[in-house]
Amino acid sequence: MVESNDVKIDKSADTQYPIHDLLRQRWSPLAFSDRTVEPEKLCSVLEAARWAASSFNEQPWSFIIATKDNQGEFERLLSCLAEGNQEWAKNAPVLMIMVEAPQNQY
Repeated sequence: MVESNDVKIDKSADTQYPIHDLLRQRWSPLAFSDRTVEPEKLCSVLEAARWAASSFNEQPWSFIIATKDNQGEFERLLSCLAEGNQEWAKNAPVLMIMVEAPQNQY
C-alpha cells in the first residue's frame, strides 16, 4: 500500500501463488494512478533535474513532456516508445523523455 498526501493506493500484485506480503505489496512503477499531475509539480521535478548531478557531466538535457490534458501530444509521444513500454505507459498521466542536447548547441 502506497500512501501519498493522505491518498492510499493499493498496488498489490495479483499473484498465482501465495507469497510474503512484503513482496506482494512492493511498489511497482508500472502501476499508475490516473490523477492529473499539477504543472507546479512537473516544474519542481524539472528544476530538481536541472540541479542534479549528471553522468560524465553531460548536460544540458532537454525534456519532451506530454500530459493527458493534451491527448494528441500524449499519443504522439506514446507512439515513440517500444510497443512493450506503450502497454504500461499509456496509463500514466504524464510522459517525459529526457534527451541530451547536442554539444555544439551551447
